[in-house]
Order: sequence, then structure tokens, then C-alpha cells
Amino acid sequence: LNEVSLDFDGAPITDVGIGLICDFLSNCKELEDVAVSFNGTKISHSGPKSLENLTNHPTITQLQVSLEETAIGDVCAVAMGRGIASDQSKLKELFLNFSNTKVGDAGTVSLGESLGKRATLREIAIHCNDTAVGDTG
Repeated sequence: LNEVSLDFDGAPITDVGIGLICDFLSNCKELEDVAVSFNGTKISHSGPKSLENLTNHPTITQLQVSLEETAIGDVCAVAMGRGIASDQSKLKELFLNFSNTKVGDAGTVSLGESLGKRATLREIAIHCNDTAVGDTG
């Protein structure tokens, strides 16, 4: 198993379910390309740790995570950034969708600092439409 695409858009899934899904993916030893969409789910505060485990996975080189219209905030962006900045991360391509969430300046600044530490990244796309991101984010 080296490529996974999962779409849970609008499902009544919570942090617990998202944690189980991300834990399963984190335990897959040969994953390279992962796309997960949790748009409109009930992810909130404890989900970010699970997402951090995906960003620092030792074999994933392409990662797409869409969290549009969820209750996530800066904690999620910071946690994902922490994973990206880890020495274990092998990401080359990253797509994040934080549109219509509570992500703000603190989360995007921290994420940006983490991205700056990854010389291996070749492609980055981050969507923050209708968020709390202001001038400093």
C-alpha cells in the first residue's frame, strides 16, 4: 500500500474517528502519496496530534489534507508544522486546506516557520480562505 485517498466530507466523524484513521495511516510502512479530506466533519481540538503523525511520516512524500469548514484552529496548524519540521519528515509536496476554519495568524506564522525548515519541499499549496488570518499571518 503506497497510495491512499480518503474522503470523509460531511461525515459525522469526530476527533476519535479521525485519530483512528490517521493512526492506521501512520502505521502503514510504505505510504508515499496520501490524500485525506475531512471537510465539514466534527474534528476540533484533539485531532491535530493525529494529523501531526501524518506530516512526519518517514515515507510520505506527497500529502494533501483538507479540513475546510471544521472547528480546527491554530493548534492544528502548529501541530502539523511541528511534524513537517521534524527530521523524520520526507515531504516533497504539500497541500493544506484550512478554508472556513478558525486558523489565524499564530497558526500560519508557526506553520510558515516550519515550512522554511524543509529544504526538501518542492511544491506547497495552502488555502486559508475565510479564516482569521490577518496581516501578520
